[in-house]
Amino acid sequence: MAVGNATCYAMDMNGDRRMFVIRRDDRLVGGVMAGLARYADVNPNILRAGYLVVTVFFPVPGIAAYGILFYFLPKERGLFE
Repeated sequence: MAVGNATCYAMDMNGDRRMFVIRRDDRLVGGVMAGLARYADVNPNILRAGYLVVTVFFPVPGIAAYGILFYFLPKERGLFE
C-alpha cells in the first residue's frame, strides 16, 4: 500500500461527498487541522485552539498524532499539479 492513499469520506447536507485531505489553501503549518475542520464542517481555528491546549498538556502524543496524520493523509490536489 502506498503512503497517502488512505481515503476517508463523509456526506454533507447536499449529499456531496467530502474527503479528509490535507488542505493547501487554509493551512498554518501542515494543513491537517484545516483538512479535519473541513471534513467535520467546523471552524479550523476552534480545532487549532483545541489541539494547542491538548499539546501543551500532552506534547508527545499531540505532536506524534499530527505527524502521523500529516504523513499518511492524502494531500489536496491543486490546480497546477
